[in-house]
Amino acid sequence: MVSKCEAVLTLDILKERLDYNKDTGKFTWRYRENRGRKGSDVGFKERGYLIISLHINQRSYKYKAHRLAWFFVYGEHPEHSLDHINHDRMDNSISNLRLVTAGENCRNQKLKSSNKSGQTGVYLDKARGKWVAKITYNGKGVFGGRYLVKEEAIEKAKALYKQYGFHQNHGGK
Repeated sequence: MVSKCEAVLTLDILKERLDYNKDTGKFTWRYRENRGRKGSDVGFKERGYLIISLHINQRSYKYKAHRLAWFFVYGEHPEHSLDHINHDRMDNSISNLRLVTAGENCRNQKLKSSNKSGQTGVYLDKARGKWVAKITYNGKGVFGGRYLVKEEAIEKAKALYKQYGFHQNHGGK
C-alpha cells in the first residue's frame, strides 16, 4: 500500500530534483535546494536508514531512500516492503533491493547483537549442557534437536532455514 506522502510525489518531481546512481545507490541534487548544492549527496541517517526530505507544495515530506530508489528505477512506488539483501540499510543500490512481503523480509535478518553462539537459531541449553537448533517460522518454533557439538547444531539450523525458504543471507552479519 502506498503511503500518503508517496502519493504526493510523482516520478517527474523526483527526477526533476534528484539524480540516482543505481550502482552506488547514491542520490544527489540536480540543482541547489535548501542547503543542498547541485551534485551534493542527499539525505540524512535516521534509525539506520537514509532519509530524504523533499518540499512539495509548500510542505516537507520525508522519504526512505530505498523506496525512492525503487520508484526512480521502476516508475512505481513499491506496494510491499523492500529488503536490503546485504542487511546494510544505507546501501540503496538497486541490486541490493528486492520487493518482499513482511514475512519474506523477516526471513532475511542479520545476526542479532545479543546472539552468543554466532549462528541464528542456535543457543546453549545450560541446564542440559547441549547446543539447541531451533528456528522460528510464521511465529512458531521449529525444533531441530539438541547436540553435544555446536557445529552440528549450526548445520541443523542452516538446514532448517533452507528447508523453510529463508534467504541465504539470513543470520549474516
